[in-house]
Amino acid sequence: MAKFCTKCGRKLEEGEVCTCQQENNNYSEPQKVAANEVESQTTEPQPERWDGGQQTANQTQNETVSQTSEKTKEAEWISQKSTIVVNETKNVFAKIIPLLKHPVTETKKIADGKSSIPGIEFIAIKAAVVLIFTIIMLAKMDSALGGFVEIPTVTIIIMAILLTLGADCLEALMLKVFSGVLNGVTEQSAMFSVVGTRALYETLIYIVAGIVCFISANFGIIIIALTSILLPIVEFGSYRVLVQTSEDRKVYAYFIAKVIMAVISYIVIYLCGKEVLSSILGTLMGGLLNF
Repeated sequence: MAKFCTKCGRKLEEGEVCTCQQENNNYSEPQKVAANEVESQTTEPQPERWDGGQQTANQTQNETVSQTSEKTKEAEWISQKSTIVVNETKNVFAKIIPLLKHPVTETKKIADGKSSIPGIEFIAIKAAVVLIFTIIMLAKMDSALGGFVEIPTVTIIIMAILLTLGADCLEALMLKVFSGVLNGVTEQSAMFSVVGTRALYETLIYIVAGIVCFISANFGIIIIALTSILLPIVEFGSYRVLVQTSEDRKVYAYFIAKVIMAVISYIVIYLCGKEVLSSILGTLMGGLLNF
């Protein structure tokens, strides 16, 4: 019985395979391979694409967070320092009344703390008060002279600072040095406490005298002259307690330190005063010549 190809209808011999089926098979195989390759390429994970805009946004966000964190830390640091300053200020003012009642005993208590800060704070307060009074005095002088004489304001302010803050710190150093020269034993912080107590008394005297000067300048000067006698007594009384050596050596060490400080103060006053007088006289002479 004759056979025919079911695909193309060609008559086939016994056992013969139609060539159309071979061609179809050969054609379909590459198609399958191509389809598989396309599928594999489609399903293959694609590499991540770099998104510059997203990275820039993330970087900006990180920088903002970092800046915010730094500002927070800075605010915390300022807050901590402000708290310390406020507490120290309260402690300073809390010591005023006890020091006025018991100058020697309370000075020793402060010195036992082994810190120079309380003494330096009293010295700084005195310098600030003197500086305020100096500025007020310069303003009044300038107003009284009507601007005709040029006052060397900067020189006078520098002189006020040197004779208060500078002189007191230097005296604390001198007391420590000459106590050691005469075989005395003490701490530098203790000498700042000694000078600081004296500076506190000076500050109160200046404030009272300054207020009185608005009523009577002469009476204010008298108050300063009389109360100033108390200052070396208070200072030496505290110094004696805080230095370990013979009483005779304490006297000489204190005396030498005060003499040296007096000489230094006079030199500062002379140099600055000479400049002030030269400036004022130069202004006056220039004004007279122009007149």
